[in-house]
Amino acid sequence: MAEKEDSVRAEKTPAGRAAVQAEKAGTESPVREEKAGAEEAKADAGVRHEKSCGAVVICTEGGARRYVLTCSLKGVWGFPKGHMEGQETEHRTARREIREETGLNVSFIKGFRRTDEYMILRKDSPAIDKQVVYFLARYERQTPVPQETEVSRIELFDYEGAMKRLTFDSSRRILAAAQRFLDRREDRNREK
Repeated sequence: MAEKEDSVRAEKTPAGRAAVQAEKAGTESPVREEKAGAEEAKADAGVRHEKSCGAVVICTEGGARRYVLTCSLKGVWGFPKGHMEGQETEHRTARREIREETGLNVSFIKGFRRTDEYMILRKDSPAIDKQVVYFLARYERQTPVPQETEVSRIELFDYEGAMKRLTFDSSRRILAAAQRFLDRREDRNREK
């Protein structure tokens, strides 16, 4: 999902709410803040709620784990994701959005689900209370192809490279959780 140029991403805390009010009043808002999992701002009047789903997508290249990152047309690096449509399930949305944004057909790795919640502040429109659900998915023997209308580039990174490239701290936290999950899973498989 591409956000407008005048968007600001704000934490769903008192500071985030202050940013929403500053935007509505036409005054300067605080610097972009973020926090995964906060629930406080949902009761704010005039706030639109949106839910998106996506995944931390991995593959194995040369025996090493690689992470798929997408770069939006605005230069924001993250994971493939997008809005839920109609009565879609979270997994169906994630699978569709990954396919649309990267051209990849993925399989989900069971047991991983994380959420990121934040506010999107826009001039002259209601704030958006955004929830993004991330799964863990893998693909094999395919070449990612960016969706030209939303994605400028797709690149594969090792863990350290992905951590450096991701734009938002909350995305880094999601990636760290995925890395820990996969490492524990591999350790359990080695012990068997």
